[in-house]
Amino acid sequence: MKRILFTALAGSLILTGCSEGSNSEKSGAGETELKSESVVRYQVDPKAVSVKWTAFKFTDRAGVGGQMDSIMVSFGEPAATAVEVLRGVKVMLPAAGINSQNPDRDEKIIDNVFGGFDLPAIVARVANVNGDEVSGEAEVLVQMNNAEKAVMFTYSISGSEITLNGNLDFTDWNALSGVEALNKVCYDLHKGADGVSKLWPDVDVEVKAVLTTVAD
Repeated sequence: MKRILFTALAGSLILTGCSEGSNSEKSGAGETELKSESVVRYQVDPKAVSVKWTAFKFTDRAGVGGQMDSIMVSFGEPAATAVEVLRGVKVMLPAAGINSQNPDRDEKIIDNVFGGFDLPAIVARVANVNGDEVSGEAEVLVQMNNAEKAVMFTYSISGSEITLNGNLDFTDWNALSGVEALNKVCYDLHKGADGVSKLWPDVDVEVKAVLTTVAD
C-alpha cells in the first residue's frame, strides 16, 4: 500500500537611519536602528510525501513490502512548529496506487481486498498530536470500507522530515473477508515452511513528509 529536532528560522532586516545638522550641532537623537522581523512558518510539501507499507505472510510473519504511487494530500494553514503542522494533515490513498513491484499481485490486492469497498481507498487524518519537536504520538482517524477508527501512530522529527509509523488491522474496518479472499487466490504462495497458508490481516505503515518554509 502506496512512512524533527526542528530548527526554527527567523530573518531580520536592519534599517539604519542617520540625521546630520551643521558642523557645530546635530539634530535629533543621532543614529537610530530599526529592526523588522519576518515570521517563518511551515507547511507540508505535497510533492514530498511518501507512504510505504509492509504486509505479512506465513505463520512466522514474513514481510512483503510496497508503496503507494498515488497520494492526495491536504493540510491547514502554515504553522509555527512541526507539531502544529501535523494536526489536520489529511491523505487519501487510492487502492489503484498500490505498488508491490509485482503487477499481478497488485491487481489481486486491489480486486480482492478493496473490490467490495464503495470507495476503494484509505483516507487518514491526523486528529491530535501528543509530543514535542522530536518525537511523540499522533492520533490518526482512518476511514475505509464505510468505517472510521482512531489509530495511534508514533512520529519522529529530524531536520525538515517527519516520519509516522503505525499498524492497520483490516479486521477493524470489517475488511477481513477481503484479506481471506486474497489469501485464497494466493493460497500456495502464502504457504510457509510449516505448510500452512497464512496472510495476516494487519499492515505496517510508514509515512514520510517534508516541510517547507513560508515567510509571512
